[in-house]
Amino acid sequence: MSRFAFGSIFTTLDDDEIEDQKGYGFFDWQAHGAVGYDEELATYFANLDGSWGIGTVYQELPTIADLQRRLVEAFQGVELPFNRVGLERLAQGVEDSPTILTSSQAASKRS
Repeated sequence: MSRFAFGSIFTTLDDDEIEDQKGYGFFDWQAHGAVGYDEELATYFANLDGSWGIGTVYQELPTIADLQRRLVEAFQGVELPFNRVGLERLAQGVEDSPTILTSSQAASKRS
């Protein structure tokens, strides 16, 4: 299982008002959240210090693009400032040619 700080897959975010669908702030996630890949479940995941998480069932988020889309969904459609280098590092050893979405692509229902 790989595990990285949640903030490692993002650049800076100026809006400190952004909350996830359960009311936790983006900065709470940056301070206490983790992202990674669980080989046993064959899924990427994001977890907020045991409070709640995504990617908890078998093959829920098999690609980095799926993780990006689900994080945008969790943060109520906000264009999150994804960091390409951090996402590539997360996908290393999991996907041979990962599709990394831009912030607008991840937020688009058509991507």
